Amino acid sequence: MTSPIDNDALHTTIAALRERLLAARNPQGFWEGHLSSSALSTATAVFALATADSEKHRSLIERGLHWLCNHQNADGGWGDTVQSPSNLSTTLLCYSALAVDCGPRTSAGGSVKAEGLGDGSATFVGSHRQASLDAATPRNPKLVPATHKAESWLRGKAGTLEPQALAKAVEQQYGKDRTFSVPILTMAALSGRLGAGSNAWRLVRPLPFELAVLPHRLYKWLRLPVVSYALPALIAIGQARYEHLKPGNPLTRLVRGLSREKSLRVLTMLQPENGGFLEAAPLTSFVVMSLAASGRGDHEVTRKGVEFLTASIREDGSWPIDTNLATWVTTLAVNAAFECGMRKAECGVEASGSIRSLLTDWLLSCQYKTVHPYTHAAPGGWAWSNLPGAVPDGDDTAGALMALHTLSSGVSESAFRIPHSAIVSGVDWLLGLQNSDGGIPTFCRGWTKLPFDKSSPDITAHAIGATSAWLPTLAEPLRGHTEEAVQKALRYMQDAQRPDGSWVPLWFGNQS
Repeated sequence: MTSPIDNDALHTTIAALRERLLAARNPQGFWEGHLSSSALSTATAVFALATADSEKHRSLIERGLHWLCNHQNADGGWGDTVQSPSNLSTTLLCYSALAVDCGPRTSAGGSVKAEGLGDGSATFVGSHRQASLDAATPRNPKLVPATHKAESWLRGKAGTLEPQALAKAVEQQYGKDRTFSVPILTMAALSGRLGAGSNAWRLVRPLPFELAVLPHRLYKWLRLPVVSYALPALIAIGQARYEHLKPGNPLTRLVRGLSREKSLRVLTMLQPENGGFLEAAPLTSFVVMSLAASGRGDHEVTRKGVEFLTASIREDGSWPIDTNLATWVTTLAVNAAFECGMRKAECGVEASGSIRSLLTDWLLSCQYKTVHPYTHAAPGGWAWSNLPGAVPDGDDTAGALMALHTLSSGVSESAFRIPHSAIVSGVDWLLGLQNSDGGIPTFCRGWTKLPFDKSSPDITAHAIGATSAWLPTLAEPLRGHTEEAVQKALRYMQDAQRPDGSWVPLWFGNQS
């Protein structure tokens, strides 16, 4: 039999937690949070820096490798976080990173560059046919046992370390989705883990980077706006594959050869001012390693990408998956701190109004007022961060709308007023994202086949909540359109529900 709840103690606890939460804001008045260090990010960043210039970045590379060795799971693999179970993608990337040997060797052969790495000065030791690194011992002795353990895990997963088996296991995991499998196999090929020369690159599917030179309006007309989100990897990785293994078809070879410089100009225009694509170390790393491996180590995109990576390493030698999720964290914190209202006894009216006003202004400043220069997304959405590499998405737009509704609830209009045009623009942006199946994707509507345009139960649920909260304030015809969209979304949620009553998220929290 449970004991009755002590309401006074409960309110005291809630007030203390709210005070602690508000105190955790940064000097600008919002929350940034702290993302977990990522083995995947660390592995790709280490490898990218080694490919670009291992001598110059030796210290950062060695710190990253040290972190990877110290955070390897007991079974020999690595997972999405230091507390996550091992998975194939992260483990293969870490295994590839462990092939990096910084700096010159003291051997008869001297320092040897990895084949085809252009301006990079990394040496990659150990191929799939060696026991591991026995035939070429790396400078860091900790890499040897870590590599042996990783090999053991990969054998258990793929059955063997043969390149064909590793590539097949990766492709089976992602199916027809190449947005993850091709970058992973590209890094494995560059590291020598898929063998040597053209044999390795035959296991990496070519990417049509010539699509990057087409007008972006064509993507929308073909219902392929998802291409806009994949362009950095499409261009850089596609060119690396082309550099190492030209197409057999002479027409394809000609078209791609003629598209190289123009597609690189497109990539230059897409790169944010701080150098980080999507504020993400992995994507930026894949771009850097691919360009450096294609003889483009001195290209502007490579240099800015390296600057982003060197600026985002943590003190312990690791990299997070993204710089921060400031917008998302702030919307969650707002709902927690203000959902039930801040009673006078917990926070003075003047202080409460000041905090609400500051947070409202910050959230409104994060809304995109113009077409996004990278994705060409329409105005009205919010991204996960206020940093230049972020792009508007469905989950953060829904989160921002919910937070603004929470901030405005129970407050007189004389205190502060949220421009209704911002709400209308945000709701309209979400409605424009809805797929034909009724679900809401992450970035853009499309054929619902890829992570960028695939409907997601968690994002759809957040969109239902956000649009429903503001529904009474909407005028026709937007109000009618919103009601129809919510009904379609509810039908999608019913179809997506599993027999046990649960839903599987697309991005976070799913390790099944």
